[in-house]
Amino acid sequence: MKKAFLITVPILLMGGAILVTSHFSKNPERNLEVGKTYEIWLKEAEVTPLDRNGEKWDTDGSAPDLRGMMSWQGQVVLQTVEASDGLIARWSDTAVSASQALKGEVDTQSLQRVGRFRMDSKGFIEIGIFDGDLVSFSFAGGFRIPLSSLRLGHNRVDGSGALKTVAFRVSESDSLEEDHGSNAEWKLTNGVLELIQAPEAMKSASERLVEQAGKYTDKITDELQKQGEALGEELEKGVNEAMKNLKFK
Repeated sequence: MKKAFLITVPILLMGGAILVTSHFSKNPERNLEVGKTYEIWLKEAEVTPLDRNGEKWDTDGSAPDLRGMMSWQGQVVLQTVEASDGLIARWSDTAVSASQALKGEVDTQSLQRVGRFRMDSKGFIEIGIFDGDLVSFSFAGGFRIPLSSLRLGHNRVDGSGALKTVAFRVSESDSLEEDHGSNAEWKLTNGVLELIQAPEAMKSASERLVEQAGKYTDKITDELQKQGEALGEELEKGVNEAMKNLKFK
């Protein structure tokens, strides 16, 4: 029987992230190989009944519509479909859109809903879970995970906030179904950081537009204020001149 050991790391606040206590069983056979390409499939996410602010997820009191993202090297490389009205979201590793089905544009690549990365001992991935609505996404929680901590098979990370857990699978093959030897589950991973804000790469287009619109609105407001002050000064001068002319008459 192979021996395993535990490493316990206290929870720490580190620049916008929380270091998650890790219980990591060492198994060299499931380590990832530097320079090799791997696939990740987001399987499941669970959130608490209330959001990060202690409020109901949606204004009508319904459960959140969860969606997952994964980024690598500052780019989003995986987005799941929306899982409507639930505290537990589950996603398949394959998906076919209606337009693809109608057009017959279905092949192995379009069926797969996985993210790919190349193993680097100093790299990391970020996983974010969002509650989606008609206009934007609100951040439910996420994790930054060193690539060196990932293991082949099923990985799970537990959080301390609104995002209770995220489960995903790492595969070394071109097809997740062909990797029959990686059925072990690894609870948490060494050095995981629990994110308290969404990574820049995952900010939705609407959020960025809102930010840009806010800056533009502030600029316009400042300009209008300056023009209003200048106009006020001109009006004051005109009134004063008119009063002088009336006195002389």
